[in-house]
Amino acid sequence: MIQPSDEHLPDPSELERELARFAAQVQQSDGGDALDFSYVALDRVEAYLGSALKSGTPDRNALLNDAAWYVGETLARNTGGVWALRRDTQGRKRPHVTRLPELGKYAFLPSRVVSHFARAQLPRILRDRTEVYDIPHRRRFMDLLLASREPELAALDTDVQNLLGDGKKLDRQLASLDRVEEAIARLIASQAPNARVREMQARAVLHVGEVMKEALPEASWHICTEPENAAIGELVIADFAPMDVIRYITPGEPPGVLRKRVEFELKARLG
Repeated sequence: MIQPSDEHLPDPSELERELARFAAQVQQSDGGDALDFSYVALDRVEAYLGSALKSGTPDRNALLNDAAWYVGETLARNTGGVWALRRDTQGRKRPHVTRLPELGKYAFLPSRVVSHFARAQLPRILRDRTEVYDIPHRRRFMDLLLASREPELAALDTDVQNLLGDGKKLDRQLASLDRVEEAIARLIASQAPNARVREMQARAVLHVGEVMKEALPEASWHICTEPENAAIGELVIADFAPMDVIRYITPGEPPGVLRKRVEFELKARLG
């Protein structure tokens, strides 16, 4: 384990050894291929971390520390970011990833993301709350999604009909959001793979945009690049990031949350 220090960062060779050790533990746990520092691999790190925490690992702090280094290194390798000691909100010097494209002086604190997951145990958070700080990557994602807008919306319509079994096509009215929300909840309840859940979530984001453009025809999409904004790295339309609501759709929660939030956002803009 790399011992936390407020005086210096680990030697690069030491960091490499410790990252390899941690990656080997994850690989041994799930029997998959070697970890490659892709954002996709963070789902495997999250599964390993969640399992270890639930089993009552004897050294929780060491585990979280190892995971934080891996998460930070993933962002650094994908963005060209650089490790540096920076003060956190409590004034303590902590390892951050700096020089992130388009984010100015902002420094990413990986231990915050790992601690968030450890507290909340929300699925898909480790990857989702890391890759959003890779703005060029997120912009490419947006461009690809918008370029295939019509087939993605058609696929969402099929998804919803299949999951709800009602044979009704989606329209662009507010009420359609209740069906989308219920379908996502059912998909998650079926323990679908993370990739499948993210696919449907992205399609739902597009659908929310279509609903909003019915009332705000001039509205357009962009990526949030404000690092202190909760919507950092997300697709935003009319100053609203649908994923901020869609991400938290879970089975068993009271229905109508997505529709009510979009309705609120529209009223705020239309007066």
